[in-house]
Amino acid sequence: MKEVIYNIFLMWEGNVCCAIRYATHEVEMDDEAAVTFLQGRVQADLHASKKFKLDTTFTIDEYNARMRLGQGHWLYDPVFIALGAGEQPLHVATQVVNNIPQVRFSGAIGDPDIYLREDMTDGVSMPDWIIKYTKGNTIDLSQLINDDYFLAIKLTFNAKLYVSSMKLLLSAIDSIAYIEYGDKQGIFEKWLTSYADISHLGIIPRRAEADSRRGFPSG
Repeated sequence: MKEVIYNIFLMWEGNVCCAIRYATHEVEMDDEAAVTFLQGRVQADLHASKKFKLDTTFTIDEYNARMRLGQGHWLYDPVFIALGAGEQPLHVATQVVNNIPQVRFSGAIGDPDIYLREDMTDGVSMPDWIIKYTKGNTIDLSQLINDDYFLAIKLTFNAKLYVSSMKLLLSAIDSIAYIEYGDKQGIFEKWLTSYADISHLGIIPRRAEADSRRGFPSG
């Protein structure tokens, strides 16, 4: 049975996508063959594509974040709605900068490893923290904090790199306080006052706002 498939082009201006271009084909083939067909026609279809202006723009950071959650296509769903494409239309989405398709790799929608794969990082592989620390519908924050901070704190302390160890400790407290209280003023001091007794050290729980560093999570 024939179906309409779509080559979708995200037209970036700087770091913002304001418009989509699209080309359609009516074909009779399985999904794998259809995807291969669309990928082979990226350049030709871009040249012959039609423009669709988005009412709501989105940034590259927003797109990347939603891609990792399998929601990247939600941002350009208006084009499918306007074309009456129905639910889950088969399509290939290609990013375009200065009218040049940016094709470095291909991946499925909803692939959380899409930016961590070895073919994207010169052979360097690293685990995706969303996959590694997700337990059912929750994230194991305790294990994540341990792996992201405490292991490194112990390593640097045992190596007598005390300044580095202290910086990691302060950063850990800052991140944990952020999780506990949200993005509010004075949370570093509030967390220390609530959960640590440092009075015997002769210091008070205070730090300059300029020293605030939140690097969590890194893995």
